[in-house]
Amino acid sequence: MRVFLHLLLIGLVMLAIGRDRALAQPAPATDKTKVAKQYVEAGLAAQGTGDYDTALTMYSKAYQLVPHPLLIFNMAQAHRLAGHIDQALTLYARYLSEDPHGAQAQTARELVAELRARKAKTRPDQADKDQSDGGVERVTRPPRNEPSDDGSTGGTLVVKARDQSGAAIDDGMVMIDEDPTGKLAGGKLTVTQVAEGRHTVAIEAGGYRRFEETVTMHDGERTRLDALLVEKPAPPAPSSRMGWKLSLGVSLGVTVMGVSFAAYSYFGKVNASLKPPALKIVGEQGASVGTADCGRSYQDIVDHSNPRITSFDYGALQTACTWKTRTYLGYAIGGIGVVGAVVSLIMLTRDAGSPEVPAGTRGKKPAVAIAPIVTPGGGGAALALTW
Repeated sequence: MRVFLHLLLIGLVMLAIGRDRALAQPAPATDKTKVAKQYVEAGLAAQGTGDYDTALTMYSKAYQLVPHPLLIFNMAQAHRLAGHIDQALTLYARYLSEDPHGAQAQTARELVAELRARKAKTRPDQADKDQSDGGVERVTRPPRNEPSDDGSTGGTLVVKARDQSGAAIDDGMVMIDEDPTGKLAGGKLTVTQVAEGRHTVAIEAGGYRRFEETVTMHDGERTRLDALLVEKPAPPAPSSRMGWKLSLGVSLGVTVMGVSFAAYSYFGKVNASLKPPALKIVGEQGASVGTADCGRSYQDIVDHSNPRITSFDYGALQTACTWKTRTYLGYAIGGIGVVGAVVSLIMLTRDAGSPEVPAGTRGKKPAVAIAPIVTPGGGGAALALTW
């Protein structure tokens, strides 16, 4: 029994040491592309809420990591939505010079023409100086777009939706202030008679994250909304987790079976086989035979017994020894099940689908930990679970 416990202890300690060594290895350098993607997603979220300054900051950080032309287009979009016509025109031109045949090149050309026409119509009294910004010119209200030609009350909203590759989004639902207004066809939807004022426009399409942005409508005017939809990240493959869940269930089953078999062998058979009537011990008073004598011959037990044994049932002792072996076998099976269950728990609690932790930050503590315990009188292991 002690030999098995020592083996089980060594296995648990080695498992803990191996995992600690794996955790102690330096984390790989964070992928710049993944970090830039996180910045872009944060910028799109801020842009959707009308926080264009934050959106510009996020796009700029992403561009510093991955100088892709589409990030220049994103910054131009944020400036345009914020009413910064000159900055938007500069960035659109820069985007077209770097990627004249890019996914958003046609959209950029159309927006450049629209902004130039809008700038030509802008009256001097539509802008003022923001003294708190040191004399930087800011537009106090969104400049008016080209007049609507349908003569209807309210404004006209033209929604164009594309993905990050520039492909048009089909079958997406467009909602204004959470009221469904129609589906995209060829990546475009025109909504007429939109009441004057600020409205929240949202787009929901299968496989894409929800897009949301605030627009300001004016009676008799046409407003254009260019939406860039981001694909939803693919869910982690369930095969590995299902495998470890199955492994955990099997390990727990093996543990229960092993412990049950050991208990049955010990309490049901071993005790019954060692009762004096079964062994039929003859000798001095107090003489006894037990499983400690397993492996010894009949004559050796008789000759070296103290108190003296004249005779006993050697077959009953052999039966008891057989069940003793089976008891240890049950403990071994149960121990294997425990080790398998611990390994399965460790693998299940690892968040394999979470984003990489940027360098210099502390990662999440493991939910399962095994710590070896060594004392002058022996040893052991402690299992800790956190949630």
